[in-house]
Amino acid sequence: MRDYIVLDNVGFDYVSQRGRVAALQDAGMTIGRGDSVAIVGPSGCGKSTVLKLIAGLLSPSAGEVRVGGGEVRGPLTNVGMAFQNPLLLPWRTVADNVLLPFELLPGSHGSRRELAERAQGLLEKVGLRDFGNKYPWELSGGMQQRVSLCRALVHNPEILLLDEPFGSLDAFTRETLWLATQDLWTARDCTLVLVTHDIREAVFLSNTVFVMSPRPGRIVYSEHVNFPRPRMLAACYTERFGEIFRSIRRHVGGEEVVDL
Repeated sequence: MRDYIVLDNVGFDYVSQRGRVAALQDAGMTIGRGDSVAIVGPSGCGKSTVLKLIAGLLSPSAGEVRVGGGEVRGPLTNVGMAFQNPLLLPWRTVADNVLLPFELLPGSHGSRRELAERAQGLLEKVGLRDFGNKYPWELSGGMQQRVSLCRALVHNPEILLLDEPFGSLDAFTRETLWLATQDLWTARDCTLVLVTHDIREAVFLSNTVFVMSPRPGRIVYSEHVNFPRPRMLAACYTERFGEIFRSIRRHVGGEEVVDL
């Protein structure tokens, strides 16, 4: 399906004791099934709000959000989410943290052994083969974030939503997780939507980068990223990568970009 996720002139207002604050206004976006896109923009422009609207955790104040041709009217069960904070439960082992979605989602999901094998398979893919019986506090920040990615993918979601998942990590760990995320997305038939402040990250991981305006947020620019996959980190240092980076940067905040 070409138009799998659609935001159609979406507006969203947060309501507080001080009144209404418009987070989004006339926001429009179309994402194809199985695509990988990134959303960038200044702080407070509504990027995370877009993810919550897609997941059905929020309802738009205006316009419509559609997934798979149907209007989103409540929380979707075919969505996996990972955040900047891994949000792991410290009293559960790594494997049990990965399996948490099966305790929250309705329906039968298979035997305990089958689920454990699924969790172990994901942990092996992100380099944590021998850490299933460890606890979160025994892992580094980068390792915890890998566990968070596994938890988001363990139930084979059709949509993977990532909200600044690598923002708190050092540069080297962040780049390693770019590669791990690319491998996980490539191996699974899911649609990836990434929110980030890092334009390099957006370009490396996505096929299309959407740029949002300051609040109230709306889509003001999109850039197609035509690098072949799988992508290597060396692509970040090519002339074409730099051109795409600068094109996007010119539309984020409106600052002039000077070539050094």
